[in-house]
Amino acid sequence: MCDKGACIPLSHKCDGFMNCQDGTDEKHCGDVKERCGGDDFLCENIKVCITRSWKCDGHDHCGDGSDEKNCG
Repeated sequence: MCDKGACIPLSHKCDGFMNCQDGTDEKHCGDVKERCGGDDFLCENIKVCITRSWKCDGHDHCGDGSDEKNCG
C-alpha cells in the first residue's frame, strides 16, 4: 500500500520505477542506480528510475520535479 492509500502489486515495490504517485514504493530500497537501465532517467530526491521519454513531458513523474528540470 502506498502512503496515500493506493495499492500496487508487491512485485512493483523496489523495482526501480515509481508506481505509487507519492513514490513510497521506491523508498528504503537500497541503491537504485544499479537497477536503472541505459534508457532510464534517475530521479534526484527519491532515487527512482523513470522511462527517459517521460523527462520534460510536463508531468512530475519523479515526485521531486527533477524530471522536469533543465528542459529548455
